[in-house]
Amino acid sequence: MKDDQATCFLWYKSVARRGTNEIASCVCRAILNLPEEIKHVILYSHSRMECDGDHAVIEKAKKSSMQISHPHDWAQLIRMAGKKKPFNVIELAQEDFCDYASLLRTDIQMRKSNEDEEKFVWQQVRWLRYVLDKPTKVLYKTPLKEEVPISGGKKNDFLSLLPYIPPVFHEFYKNLKTEMDLTDPICDSDEEN
Repeated sequence: MKDDQATCFLWYKSVARRGTNEIASCVCRAILNLPEEIKHVILYSHSRMECDGDHAVIEKAKKSSMQISHPHDWAQLIRMAGKKKPFNVIELAQEDFCDYASLLRTDIQMRKSNEDEEKFVWQQVRWLRYVLDKPTKVLYKTPLKEEVPISGGKKNDFLSLLPYIPPVFHEFYKNLKTEMDLTDPICDSDEEN
């Protein structure tokens, strides 16, 4: 959804904390309120995001704006801070938050190894995917620990381009790992982990 409309979920400290249940509740609510035509959602986590600019706009408005006397005043300030396009502010109450941590006390478990008995470490996960027809599985990716081999055909394609590549880079292409029976992966395959 690229409408440049920023949405801020807001609550004050006596309503809820700022933990995983609260963040998961906001993410879930945002996803459930997407238009029906949205079929694919990507969530990013990064050290620099577009919302950082929105936060800067709010901070600037706070310095030169109205007095804050009540938590609702924060919602008004945030709405007005987006001068060109007002921010969408959703004020949350206690009943808007879910206890997602309790899921770990049911049949849903956070496992310490994957189906291949490889150690699973949450801190190493860089990508998660949930597929509707596999509701009990979470697909994931971690950073690569070693070079991934390419197909022999792809290496031959690279080698055929060497006359157009500066000689200083030739060894890189000549030393690419290959597996003769490897086929190039399809990016959106559900078999990825």
